[in-house]
Amino acid sequence: MLDSAISDAGEASMGGVPYVTFRGDLSDRDVAHLSNLSAAYALFCLQGGDLLRPVTLRPWPGTTTT
Repeated sequence: MLDSAISDAGEASMGGVPYVTFRGDLSDRDVAHLSNLSAAYALFCLQGGDLLRPVTLRPWPGTTTT
């Protein structure tokens, strides 16, 4: 799927959201494909007027039905 090779794949958590990490020189097409694979969004809080601070995501309380 990607035009470019990646290396050093891993995982990092920021604001309670897990992120896949890696190194590589990505083409615009690669970035577009990876952007479409995102399944969660991070939530940020504006602090002090110019600083974005990640807010830890928490599961919705109670149960959900499918």
